[in-house]
Amino acid sequence: MKLLARLFGRGVRANVEDCIHIAGVNIAVRLTKKYAHKYDRYDIDKVSALASAVTNELFGAPPGNEMGRQFLAANKELVESNLRELKDEPEICYIASLLCHTRANVAGNMGTVTPDMVLHAVKLRELGVLLPIEKVRLASSPEDLMRQTREFELWALSG
Repeated sequence: MKLLARLFGRGVRANVEDCIHIAGVNIAVRLTKKYAHKYDRYDIDKVSALASAVTNELFGAPPGNEMGRQFLAANKELVESNLRELKDEPEICYIASLLCHTRANVAGNMGTVTPDMVLHAVKLRELGVLLPIEKVRLASSPEDLMRQTREFELWALSG
């Protein structure tokens, strides 16, 4: 029975990570557009790097490459201030909260919760980005999670 639960859990975990990837790409694109107007003195490379860094911080992901690590190290305060501003983006807060709570539930059921996961959730909660679990309609199935993520994707592409 434990073996089946572990195999099933890995499938659910992969589904959650797929949804985080989909949401993250769409958030980064939306933030790139927003930051291009907000920081019109920046070139597109810096705007894109900022959007990627904020999105990575939102989902607790490290930078994907050396350029990203250097950008984050040199612009930590800028990234943090823009992460803090996401509290004024209800759709982004909702999808990030849905995915964060779902990831935590899966990890809790599998016994794979890490201190970094907890610290990340606390940080988002303190910033006002992570909604309480009571304010999020958790998915009833992997298909429901994907549907909610696709609805977010349509919203993100509309603006």
